[in-house]
Amino acid sequence: MSASPSAVAQAASAQVADLLDAHRVLLEHSLRDRLLDGPVVASGAPLQRYLVATMGDSRTERLRVLFLDGGNRLLADELVARGSTGGVPASVRMILNRALELHAAALIVVHNHPGGQADPSPVDIAFTRKLAEAGRYLAIVLHDHLIVAGDVCTSLRARGVLS
Repeated sequence: MSASPSAVAQAASAQVADLLDAHRVLLEHSLRDRLLDGPVVASGAPLQRYLVATMGDSRTERLRVLFLDGGNRLLADELVARGSTGGVPASVRMILNRALELHAAALIVVHNHPGGQADPSPVDIAFTRKLAEAGRYLAIVLHDHLIVAGDVCTSLRARGVLS
């Protein structure tokens, strides 16, 4: 499902590629719509299913931010950076600037590990702590930083990185 339409078209027909792409888009919309029904909970199964479906099989690292209002309802789900197989550039300033533009009260940061290892790296931990600290000065809460690897979703809050 994460293969590009051109990659699928090389292995099958263009019609099969279009059908698979349409199926992927419908699946993503269905899972995202469930998030809009109420407050977004980082440890909740609906969010984790959505993230695994949309990022679990990506071949390159991607960093997304879910911007939430004061009631933890989703304001925006944005891809903020793309990287390589081994990392993604992340900017605390850019994330918090966007949060201010959207009048977000809270964030959930998500990135994937294409190698399949869901454990946070020292860089992941340092970035998470830096973002949480900077957000506190702006009254923007970092609820969690989730790492998606295959069908696993790891919470840095559950790992004790965030207090």
